[in-house]
Amino acid sequence: MAERVNRFAKKQEAVSLRDLTSREMPSQNTSEIVADLSLDLLDFDENNEFLFGYHDLERIKNTIDESKLTAPPIVYKKDDGRYLIASGHTRVKALKELGKKKVTCQIMALPGNEDQIKKNLIYLNTQRREAPLYIARNISEYEKILRREGFKGSMDQELAKQFGYKKTMLYRYKKILSLPKKLQELCAYDEIAWYGLIDNYTSIPEEKYDVFVNEVLSILDEDGHVSNKQVEDLISGYIVKESTPNYQKYISDS
Repeated sequence: MAERVNRFAKKQEAVSLRDLTSREMPSQNTSEIVADLSLDLLDFDENNEFLFGYHDLERIKNTIDESKLTAPPIVYKKDDGRYLIASGHTRVKALKELGKKKVTCQIMALPGNEDQIKKNLIYLNTQRREAPLYIARNISEYEKILRREGFKGSMDQELAKQFGYKKTMLYRYKKILSLPKKLQELCAYDEIAWYGLIDNYTSIPEEKYDVFVNEVLSILDEDGHVSNKQVEDLISGYIVKESTPNYQKYISDS
């Protein structure tokens, strides 16, 4: 996957679990407060799972008790006394599943509209290396927000500037979202090469999507990664089968 400069992610310093769950101190930014909060008062942004998923959950759960959790979650204070998570959904989910009761959070004022909340969600959570499907969704959602805001400039240039990708890479990521849903899910794995998939997926018979997905996941389980060549070799097998006189018999017998 192409490397890029993350223009959104805030620099985070490693803190121990003891610091994370018991620290209370003033922030250098006077518009923010850092304080202990009950995990029961924290609400998950419903857009987070779609845009980022929780693929790091088990890893974070395993590192929490090793005192390797990263900086405190960022939350917005709501009028009802509860807090909406802006960044740190996976960390909060991990702490809850481990039975923790409190977490130190960076508290900020709630933005005035839903689009700004979603924009901030993208700003604060976009990682330097993210699974392709989530990068594609982030780019798509950000573009939708800009269009709703009446953005008048070059959309490709603006997206390239904000996400750090060239126009050709933006196009490739957007193409992921044109894949059939079953095939899109393969792009949720950072370990699966996806160029060959978006370029050649139309050669896979629709009735064979499940078989293809299982074949790719089997390689992933065995090797820990799936290369573009492996993806293309699997797809080329379908091309050969479809071009043979007995292909219909092959379909009916499978």
